[in-house]
Amino acid sequence: MKNDSMKGVRRAMELLKLLARRPEGCTFSEIQERMGLSSPTVLTRLLKVLGDEELIGKSTRYGTYGLAREALAISRSVLGSFPVEEAVRPALRRLAKTTGESASYWEWNAGRLVLMATEETADGFRYMRVLGRAQDARHTFVLACIPFLEKSLRHSLLASLEELGAAGPDLDAS
Repeated sequence: MKNDSMKGVRRAMELLKLLARRPEGCTFSEIQERMGLSSPTVLTRLLKVLGDEELIGKSTRYGTYGLAREALAISRSVLGSFPVEEAVRPALRRLAKTTGESASYWEWNAGRLVLMATEETADGFRYMRVLGRAQDARHTFVLACIPFLEKSLRHSLLASLEELGAAGPDLDAS
């Protein structure tokens, strides 16, 4: 019995590691193949237990499995003060260079989105005044799209957001 429970723990760890390496997720058959499981029942049970613990979840849109809220919370606590903002900065630089517009990285924190890092271009939209400030999730999509709008539309949209109190009165558009 002890060997069976250890085998289950090892399989669970193997699955979590697999999903951590595949941020796009894996289908049931991909997981079964990669883990070398001949029985779908074993995998079904494993997915159920880890799903019940909110360590993994299934995308209803794509039908793939990936890490869920609790696994991400555990990784965040393990990383502690790891500067994620610095880790994403090279990707933000590439994105800004490719698009010619400012790029941004946001994190979900306590029910709000917080701008954590930006890479701004000379002629692009300026996020600086919202850096580190929580934003209502309903408005962050708009903030993320603003750099790609024509300047006249930017100003109009920002004025509307300011009237709603969504972006704050000091949000700047270049």
